[in-house]
Amino acid sequence: MDYLLVTIFIAVVAYYVDNFIRSRPLKNISQASQNAELIRVLLDLDEDALEELFRLYQQQFGAGAARYARHTYLKWKAGEVRPNHETFRRFLLYLPKVMSFDLKCEILREFREAYCVRDNHQLTVYTDNWKESLAPLVQNVIVKSKSR
Repeated sequence: MDYLLVTIFIAVVAYYVDNFIRSRPLKNISQASQNAELIRVLLDLDEDALEELFRLYQQQFGAGAARYARHTYLKWKAGEVRPNHETFRRFLLYLPKVMSFDLKCEILREFREAYCVRDNHQLTVYTDNWKESLAPLVQNVIVKSKSR
């Protein structure tokens, strides 16, 4: 039962973190300290996820932009150049779609540890009332995330 609640909670938080990342202005995305982990994730994608990322990139921004992004990605990986803000921002739009669930949870945990105020919650639920018991806690977390 606890595993189910944790899974539901992680899914809800992952959804809102994904929306939060997408809604961040470019000036915040360009801060290197916040991007280091995302750059690592981007550079460590497996072949299938990377190809899907480039396919989505091309679909949204066109063949020329995708060619440039693919070429630039190889230079990033080789350490020849630093990520261009616009290309990096565009990659971030689709990165959550190609990341595995486990990787999303790992990144979420790292961001939470680095940037979130620690809250402790205790909740006792039963199989017949877990939705009613969990809803106020989830709503509280959502409200807090939007107010920061």
